[in-house]
Amino acid sequence: MISDASAKRSETLATRGFFLAMSEYREQVRAGGED
Repeated sequence: MISDASAKRSETLATRGFFLAMSEYREQVRAGGED
């Protein structure tokens, strides 16, 4: 069941990275989009 645990961990990492990228993208839009 090691593969299951590692899959869960990579899934969590991917989700965290996705949310991090989304918040970063939103900040860039707010900074450069509202002239």
